[in-house]
Amino acid sequence: MGYAPPLESPTVAAGPPPDYSPDMGLAAWSVKNRVAVNIFTLVVIFAGYYAAFSELQRDLFPDVTTNFILVTTLDATTAAPEDIERTITVPIEEELANVKGLAKIRSISQDNFSNIFVEVDPAINDIQPVLNDVRQAVDKARAELPRSAEPSVVEEFDIPMPLVTFTVSYPPGFDLRKIRPVLDDIERKLKLVPGV
Repeated sequence: MGYAPPLESPTVAAGPPPDYSPDMGLAAWSVKNRVAVNIFTLVVIFAGYYAAFSELQRDLFPDVTTNFILVTTLDATTAAPEDIERTITVPIEEELANVKGLAKIRSISQDNFSNIFVEVDPAINDIQPVLNDVRQAVDKARAELPRSAEPSVVEEFDIPMPLVTFTVSYPPGFDLRKIRPVLDDIERKLKLVPGV
């Protein structure tokens, strides 16, 4: 019989396993406490359903209010955008700079017309007083505009939200005079629908 050396018992290193990281704290706790984690998950799901179906107001077509004011000025005699900007857009913007409650002023000067988008400060709930101040500023700038410029139109920028949009298409060469009576008939029937 040969000599067999005694078996050595495996040594266990003290401390965390080699693949342990401090970020595993929540993960390790979740594995050890599966029941608590499942109960917490169910509570969050039911709270979400309760909030969504009982507390929140739901509208199929909600009322969309904007905090923008649009100032449009037309001058049919001045075609170049550079001239529109110099003679119309800049004088109006200079007067609008004195209006309180405005967040930003952006403008687009194109052939024959100027569009100025005025963003009202989001903290202001009622836009009407600011709209009146903008109208007064535009009226004040009127004296500096060319005589050929039409009176500026100042209005709250509204985003229409149609319920239904119809599109009519026809093949090339189709006689448009034949489709006009059909469109008129559709329009007449739609106007008879309550709420239209």
